[in-house]
Amino acid sequence: MTDTKQAWQDVGDQFDALGLKLKLHLEEERSARDDDSGGDGVREALDRAAAALDDVFDALGEAAEDVAVKADLKDLAGTFGAALETTFDDLGGRLRGYFGGGAG
Repeated sequence: MTDTKQAWQDVGDQFDALGLKLKLHLEEERSARDDDSGGDGVREALDRAAAALDDVFDALGEAAEDVAVKADLKDLAGTFGAALETTFDDLGGRLRGYFGGGAG
């Protein structure tokens, strides 16, 4: 059980690290855009929302080209797979114990 818990903790830690990198890309994209919109009203709010969405997609595009982000995604996929394997191994052992299955 401890191995399973640790495996999923590792997945969570890697998601946190990846999230931080994506956040930094988004912040860079937002700071690159000069946001001088000081007006009021629905139109300005919609323009700001559209600009924010543009920033998100631009940041995702930049992150997709980032070698560190690609490496993190590859590591995350491996860690996620290992966590699933550990979980199913643990579950299989418990089921064998429950149903009285043993060796041979």
